[in-house]
Amino acid sequence: MEFITRVLFSALLIAVAPDLLGQQGAVAVFHVVNGLGSDGHKQLYVALLELDPAGRMSTHQDLIKVRSHVAPNELLLAFNALGIGEVRPVHDRMVDTPPFPVKHDTGNPTIDEATYNAAKAAWIAAYPDAYQSLQESTNGNPQ
Repeated sequence: MEFITRVLFSALLIAVAPDLLGQQGAVAVFHVVNGLGSDGHKQLYVALLELDPAGRMSTHQDLIKVRSHVAPNELLLAFNALGIGEVRPVHDRMVDTPPFPVKHDTGNPTIDEATYNAAKAAWIAAYPDAYQSLQESTNGNPQ
């Protein structure tokens, strides 16, 4: 039990400390309604970097996960202006629910994976309805 507590505390510290120092932005997750091709991925990334050169983005199937200092509404406008298809925020239907955890690269893959898995397990336990909704919107794989 003590190990789990330490891992959860480490996950919380890794997730919160950079934001306290003003180094990272918020995470927003978007859904491309008609799917996302490789060309669309590149267009999204270029649009993000134009708005926030320090922004980060990952995609999985038709999901776009963005960490940025730019407001999610501004990102949404920019993404929809690209013409790659309709982009919608995923968490609109999950009111009062924080975004699904994101893996942070600290240079130690073993600790990164353990911390991410602990944060993911804690999020799933705390928000089972949101997790179910997220699974349904991503065909069972919210990562």
